[in-house]
Amino acid sequence: MRRNNFRRSAGRGGVTGSIFLPTQLSGLVLWLRADLGITLNGGNVSAWADQSGTGDSNKNATQGTASQQPAYSASDAGYGGQATMSFDGSNDMMASGTWAAALAQPETAFIVGNFSGAAVNEYFSDDKDTNNNRVIFNNSGASRAAIYAGATLDSGLGLSAAKSIIAGQLNDATSKIWVSALTANASGSSGGVTT
Repeated sequence: MRRNNFRRSAGRGGVTGSIFLPTQLSGLVLWLRADLGITLNGGNVSAWADQSGTGDSNKNATQGTASQQPAYSASDAGYGGQATMSFDGSNDMMASGTWAAALAQPETAFIVGNFSGAAVNEYFSDDKDTNNNRVIFNNSGASRAAIYAGATLDSGLGLSAAKSIIAGQLNDATSKIWVSALTANASGSSGGVTT
């Protein structure tokens, strides 16, 4: 994954009024922002702190191996001058500890970013230890966003270098995935695994 920016985006494009924050959502369990909670190791990110306010420090993402840390940009022109993190699509990754409580479906994730197309599978979010729950990923090198919880629901849209807002709702047979759109690009089963 080349660009990865889990963050809020509000008050842009002439929109007026109060700024919406994800912390206003009931049930928010994780919020990672590329502009807050970042610990740098030179130009790379070694730790990324959860901003959800749940108080579960196990949700903080870390990477102790320097060669697997994503590169940090405080102002990325490709993302309107916002902070971003770049993962190499090969071995860059960050992992959190064991959360205090398992997530149950329905479960919804929003991600701002794009895939590099550098690997057969690139994951924005993945339960790497059990291989049971991939929230959002690049499906089999086809550069299409997909969600997975025992079954794959594919957006069918080519994404490789396209900057996108991707949303996936894991809800077994009534799951949905959106790619930079207000209506679902795909709906169907993503399976029921939620470990």
